[in-house]
Amino acid sequence: MQPLCPAEQLALLTPTRVQPKEAVKVSLLSLVAQGVLRIEEETRKGLFGSKSTAKVVVSGKASKTDAPEAALYRLVRDMNLRHGADIPAIAGEARKAWGDRLDGFTKSYVFPGLLNRRLVAEETRKFLWLIPYRTYVHTPAGLVEKQRIENLIAQAKQLPELLRSNPAAAAAIVLAAGGSLDRKSTRLNSSHVALS
Repeated sequence: MQPLCPAEQLALLTPTRVQPKEAVKVSLLSLVAQGVLRIEEETRKGLFGSKSTAKVVVSGKASKTDAPEAALYRLVRDMNLRHGADIPAIAGEARKAWGDRLDGFTKSYVFPGLLNRRLVAEETRKFLWLIPYRTYVHTPAGLVEKQRIENLIAQAKQLPELLRSNPAAAAAIVLAAGGSLDRKSTRLNSSHVALS
């Protein structure tokens, strides 16, 4: 089985409560980490001082990306071809493409991959025992993969100590983790990627 991309991993951790905005953020960060996109800070001088803006620039070709990353890459690439892409503009364009809450991103690009791999299944539930709605739940294989991701996250939290005491073990964890991310790491320490 092909490894899950960060947005799919995030959705698999909590399929009934996935936050589409977070899925878009981790996809953007993954593209930056792969070198496909680059974030550049642009400073413009104005009447009352200078203002910094984070621009997202296409720096490589998305040769082999998963569906969520490919969709976001196309959106940013098209924006770059038209007029450039800063983070607020990307957020606005993403809302036009996938809805105000970005639900279309997870419904169209994240969950189909999880459904095809049989890691989640669609289920109909009722809100207040009256209003039916569709949701995603783990399959047995999905629970196994979720546990594997959670174990990698727990190991990754030990990395700072392992780097000091056993660098070889730390390197092995990093290689095993690949693109695994936990919710906290998707919130970004950088103010550049705040899709508000």
